[in-house]
Amino acid sequence: MATNYKWTFILMIQALDNDPRNKNFEYMKTLFGDLLKLTKHKELGVVICLHTFSSLPESVFPRDNNPATGTTTNLFYTLENKSNGEPGSKLVLMNNGEREHFNICDEIAITDFFKNDVVQHANADRYALFTWGHGQPCGVFKPRSGRIKDMLTIRQIKAAISAPGSLQKVDVMVMNNCFLQFFDTGYELRACVDYLVGFETEMFFNASLDPVAMISYLNDRVENVANTPILPEELAKSVITELKNRPLGPVENQNREITSAFATSLATYGTMGVSLKQLASELITRLDSPVYKAKVRSAVGDCTYISVDQPEYCLLDIADFIEKLNKQSPDAPIPVLLYNAINTQLSDLVVGSHRGRLITVAASSPSHVVNASAFSVYFPGKRGLEFTGFYYYFMRKDSLNTCTSFIKESSWDELVGKMEQVFPPNPFIQVVNRFISSFR
Repeated sequence: MATNYKWTFILMIQALDNDPRNKNFEYMKTLFGDLLKLTKHKELGVVICLHTFSSLPESVFPRDNNPATGTTTNLFYTLENKSNGEPGSKLVLMNNGEREHFNICDEIAITDFFKNDVVQHANADRYALFTWGHGQPCGVFKPRSGRIKDMLTIRQIKAAISAPGSLQKVDVMVMNNCFLQFFDTGYELRACVDYLVGFETEMFFNASLDPVAMISYLNDRVENVANTPILPEELAKSVITELKNRPLGPVENQNREITSAFATSLATYGTMGVSLKQLASELITRLDSPVYKAKVRSAVGDCTYISVDQPEYCLLDIADFIEKLNKQSPDAPIPVLLYNAINTQLSDLVVGSHRGRLITVAASSPSHVVNASAFSVYFPGKRGLEFTGFYYYFMRKDSLNTCTSFIKESSWDELVGKMEQVFPPNPFIQVVNRFISSFR
């Protein structure tokens, strides 16, 4: 029978990388070492889905009687206090807790995890969901196929949360993955998530958002929940505050200073969506004029792409983009009322912000962005319309099964197509990318 908690913290981790720059398998083991030092409050549930290498120390990570025979496995735990009043906690394997063939990138599998592992065993008044691993603007975790379209997409996460018998709503969602403060992400999740915390830029596991600190925040406050409820907004803010204030060594601090993360209220994304749809319509109309075409070209040329190392994502910070459009005066491509409205909405939308020092001052190298405000948008420009798998699967209306809700509901893809008049694409590169995309 399910225990009804005040809060349940759901931690979904994929750690399959020992790359020297982002060796998340090693960082994951350190994370669990810190986690097991906590003594959990009885009103807090913690459920963990871990997809990682099979070569784990069983003294820390309990295994099934019939452990996985392959190089990777999937482990499902609850966090429970040690017995006999000892300080600290332990991982307890759930029923059928090792599932070698579970697919963390599959919507049905994730839905079953939410329904059968979380709701059935750790039902709660409020939920916090934390994803930890690699990602890109429309999805998280590396798929078995290696194809971008087979990631766990934001649309699938929304469907899994909203399915009958599932969570229905997540109060705070933290995405410790690269580039997830992307407008389409928040817009997709706004009906089932109240607050989204994530990186607008890339991120580094040695200077990333900390699930243990978030659990500690809940743990320290849940006892008084009857008299002083834990507000989801304050929890979301706390994740950003901890990242900003955490003591770090020189290498880790350098990584923190070239990243940018925000906590945003998704209640405002509907209104922001209306404004961005209007922006798309205004620019589509103006791009028929040679004068405005030149102004848009100049504005985009003045922007710095956030996704410098991954140019296929074509990510521009929204505040940077509209600021550069507005500076093309007189008669700027963006109407002044719309420019003011978007800026006002941004101030209402952001509840917590970390802008690395190298984000907000002149960039020290081409790899660092100059401006970050809240979220990015997809807008190809001076890097050329060299359309890739990301574009074909997520940024086109005719990709009905994978495109984002914002693309489906707006004329943004029409605007992107019209940018061919502004920045003519390289036909050879387009053909090559279409060929490559057929395998992704």
